[in-house]
Amino acid sequence: MLRILPLLLLFYNNALFAHTVKPAYLNIQNIKNYNYNITWKIPINKDETTLLSPQFPNDCQKSSQNNYSLNDKNIIIHHWLLSCSESLRGKEMSIKGMEDGITDVLVRFEDQDKNSYIERLTPTKNRFTIKAETSGIGTIKTYTFLGVKHILLGFDHLLFILALMFIIPKWQILVKPITAFTLAHSITLGLSILGYVHLPSSFIEVLIALSIIILAVEGIHLHHGKKGLSIHYPWLVVFIFGLLHGFGFATVLTELGLPENSILLALSFFNLGIEVGQLLFIFTLLLFYALVKKIIPNSRLIQGRIVLLYILGTTASYWFIERIYLMINQQPY
Repeated sequence: MLRILPLLLLFYNNALFAHTVKPAYLNIQNIKNYNYNITWKIPINKDETTLLSPQFPNDCQKSSQNNYSLNDKNIIIHHWLLSCSESLRGKEMSIKGMEDGITDVLVRFEDQDKNSYIERLTPTKNRFTIKAETSGIGTIKTYTFLGVKHILLGFDHLLFILALMFIIPKWQILVKPITAFTLAHSITLGLSILGYVHLPSSFIEVLIALSIIILAVEGIHLHHGKKGLSIHYPWLVVFIFGLLHGFGFATVLTELGLPENSILLALSFFNLGIEVGQLLFIFTLLLFYALVKKIIPNSRLIQGRIVLLYILGTTASYWFIERIYLMINQQPY
């Protein structure tokens, strides 16, 4: 049985009650001549709007037409029409305010022929120049990185995996349930993004918190000699919960946006990035456990495991109550 000490919480102490740090998204669509539809999505983190602002060339002006903003769940979306005297291709632009934060920005440009250019900006690289159409390699790199970053900052998903590791007798047996989780969330991620299935994201977030509670309770029961469904059929339970987590991944990817001419490519490698991040997390936990079990008595490890299961269950219960309240009141979180 894998036993992890509460020391692990030192790495996530401030993050346990936080949601994913999502990148901002700037979409520039060339509609006619040198006129562009601009969509600017800003994530709301910890009830504060990230103060970022796109900076365009001096010869471009915002039009009063199609100029509006709205709140959509946990992001603020701005739309406006931009009129320029020359093409934006080859012009340098930037995102003001990035250097003061931790949020990345995904920039996507689409010309009238549906050719797209994609670039990811970071706090240390906040300037970009629209060049030729983005290659498939560029799309692969961008969306793989976004998948890795999302899972490593998606603390509810990580806590689900951690809780799962507590109910697996041996780490070698993790392969089957982890494979089931991967298959399940890949199915709902794909179906949701392609428009075949849709569930309200607020409802899905409630169920994701509930999935962590159930695994934490099962782990505590196992300690007392009681084996539930998750113990007898872990792959089946994980598959069902994986379907829910896939809808959560789809919500993030929908907010980011996908290149119309490379939807399947971007979707596939975003999912691959999630798997890479997930495996990194699992291998880190296994390595940490292999190190601490050499210096800490087994009895202490067992005590630490139980304490951590209670902490996981309490944290997920807090999320569960909070998300139900916010879903009922239709407030962003």
